[in-house]
Amino acid sequence: MNVGSEAGVKEGDEFSVIRAGEVIKDPDTGEVLGANKVKVGRIKVTAIRGPRLSAAISLSGSCYKSGDVLKK
Repeated sequence: MNVGSEAGVKEGDEFSVIRAGEVIKDPDTGEVLGANKVKVGRIKVTAIRGPRLSAAISLSGSCYKSGDVLKK
């Protein structure tokens, strides 16, 4: 994880892993309004490695991707 002590993350913290899903567009203008969010798993922090680095284990889900977001 690219978050650590600088962001207030602590050992034992749990996060949902969220991925952007289908893009939502205005049917009239085609303007992108946002994207659906899909929960793809849950992780637990096992160690803080520095200001912007933590280690974690997967509690559920797998195949996390660059761009996935953590939500407490």
